[in-house]
Amino acid sequence: MMNYIGLISLMLVLTSCEFNKAFSSSFAKEYCSCRYVVGQTKEHCKEYAQNFIPPWSIKENVEKKYVTVSNMFKTTTASYVSKRYGCSIKE
Repeated sequence: MMNYIGLISLMLVLTSCEFNKAFSSSFAKEYCSCRYVVGQTKEHCKEYAQNFIPPWSIKENVEKKYVTVSNMFKTTTASYVSKRYGCSIKE
């Protein structure tokens, strides 16, 4: 029972602070850069960008060169800027 209370408490803390943006933002930016700057496959980039909390969904627009990543905390979009600057997070 105490383990469940601890887990629920941790989830409440994570969802109530800015820390939760880090997971989807990191994945979105790394995945976008891997796909559009380096030119790797979807499968490779998904493995490359993987972090502690896996994404629930990855939506990619190849024509406009952006990716939207959702996890249990946040949805983040990263878009390709240029070869020199890579991808940036859209807020």
